[in-house]
Amino acid sequence: MYKHIIFDFGGVFLYLGKKNNENHGYHFYLVNEFSKKYGVPRGKIAKMFEAHHNRLHTGRETPKQFLALVDKRFNKNLDVNAVHLEWKKRHRLRKEEINWKLVRYMQHLKKRYKVHMFSNAIDLNYTPDPKWLLRLQGNFDSIFMSYKEKIKKPDRSAFIYVLKKIKAKPEECIFVDDLRQNVAAANKIGIKSFLFVNVDKLKSDMAKENII
Repeated sequence: MYKHIIFDFGGVFLYLGKKNNENHGYHFYLVNEFSKKYGVPRGKIAKMFEAHHNRLHTGRETPKQFLALVDKRFNKNLDVNAVHLEWKKRHRLRKEEINWKLVRYMQHLKKRYKVHMFSNAIDLNYTPDPKWLLRLQGNFDSIFMSYKEKIKKPDRSAFIYVLKKIKAKPEECIFVDDLRQNVAAANKIGIKSFLFVNVDKLKSDMAKENII
């Protein structure tokens, strides 16, 4: 019997503008505007980010620490604090980018199930007016951000960690994510998982599990 539904955030509740890859939002500023403004070759900054993204996602390195390393490597005399703030602003969460149709469906599900968020993220959230974001987050019974919890999908240990925190067995949970590797990893440990395409497809998938 299902008791918990665990959602990813980026690419599910948050529109990313194109087919998701887990580094898209973080890459955009670095490999485009940052590289152009500071004269760092796009390929080199992208390669450096790839080498550090695991540490960033698991909170073992902050974005500001990463930028300090970039400054040291490329000798650009960056104002790290200013660049960090600019990166956060470019990565800010906008109200219009939220999938509010999914939010309404999630609120419907909350009447019968515990609802959680589990997202791979680095510490860049920036919302000038956070009231709407707080209202969104307030719908979740718990929120797990990889950089805060020091875990990262699709690691098996990350899913086990979340299960322990919500006091649930794998067979009591449904997991929804837009990345196939995360869905496959959750399925592997016995969590019924769906690849998110759109809300209508998710409703259809849920109906097959008698969740309506």
